[in-house]
Amino acid sequence: MELLNGYLGLLLAVLSICALLYKFVQYIVENIVSPMGRHIDAIGENITALEGMTKEMRTICDRFREDIHDLDKRITLVEQKSEAAHKRIDAMERKRERHED
Repeated sequence: MELLNGYLGLLLAVLSICALLYKFVQYIVENIVSPMGRHIDAIGENITALEGMTKEMRTICDRFREDIHDLDKRITLVEQKSEAAHKRIDAMERKRERHED
C-alpha cells in the first residue's frame, strides 16, 4: 500500500508539473507570442505602405527628371537663339559703323 501511495504521490507531482508547464506555455502564447504576431502584422502593413510610397516617389522623380531634361533642351534653344540674335545685332552695328564713317 505504501508503494501505491508513493506512486500516486509521484503521479500527482508529475501531473502538477504538467499543469504548471501548460499554464506557463499558455501565458507565453497569450502575452508574448500573440502580441508579437500583431506587431509583425503591423510591420508588414507598414512595409507595404512604404513600398507604395517608394513607387510613387520613383514616379515623381522620373517625371522630375523628364521635366529637367525638357527644360535643359529649351534653355539650349534659347541660348542658341540668343547667340544668333547677338550675331545679327553685331553685324547690324558693324554695318551702321561703316555707313557712319
